[in-house]
Amino acid sequence: MNQKFESGTIRQSLKRLHEEGFCITEGALRTWVKSGQIPASYCGKRAYIYYPNVIEFLKKGTQPQEETVNGIRRIG
Repeated sequence: MNQKFESGTIRQSLKRLHEEGFCITEGALRTWVKSGQIPASYCGKRAYIYYPNVIEFLKKGTQPQEETVNGIRRIG
């Protein structure tokens, strides 16, 4: 029996993503977790992520960060 869990390590989540047809690299997933775009809980150095949050992030996509200099937002 291959049971799917809702939370897991980055590698476990990456394996599930690949099984479900998503073409994501481990480096990209780790970067999104490290930057806080995908929330994670930590036990030591190991990050545990909630799989539905990953799917939601992939569907929503990323928003470009606005560049600011001395409190002034760059336009264009």
